[in-house]
Amino acid sequence: MTMPVFSGSTERIVPKLQKLEVLDKARKVAENKLSDLKLQQAIMEEEIYLLMEAEGVQNVGLGTQTFYRRLDRYYSVNKDNKEAAHNWLKDVGYGDLFQETINARTLTAEMKTRIDEEGLPVPDELFNLKTARRIGIKKR
Repeated sequence: MTMPVFSGSTERIVPKLQKLEVLDKARKVAENKLSDLKLQQAIMEEEIYLLMEAEGVQNVGLGTQTFYRRLDRYYSVNKDNKEAAHNWLKDVGYGDLFQETINARTLTAEMKTRIDEEGLPVPDELFNLKTARRIGIKKR
């Protein structure tokens, strides 16, 4: 896709683009820092959990907080056995878990392709459309 060339003045635009570039870099640094902090926290929680378990301690009061051991479980359907898993869930009374859904990002990508390439008319009464005015940033 080629970018259209305009002949207007960029005098007021360039300082804002420079500020946007600074904000974008700061956001990326913060996201990386957050990922690092989450990893460090997970490692520390595992270490403390095992230590508390070895000492036979369920909870510890510290200041105004109580820290306690807990075991969280997360389930997901094995994609190789999806149909069997769904049938089992229905058989044991969990049929109400199923909802017909369409992933919003997948829908957006498909709709953009169909509209841009095929000119597909989209019925406004069936779909919500939110537009966002954004500025793309790419390396030169």
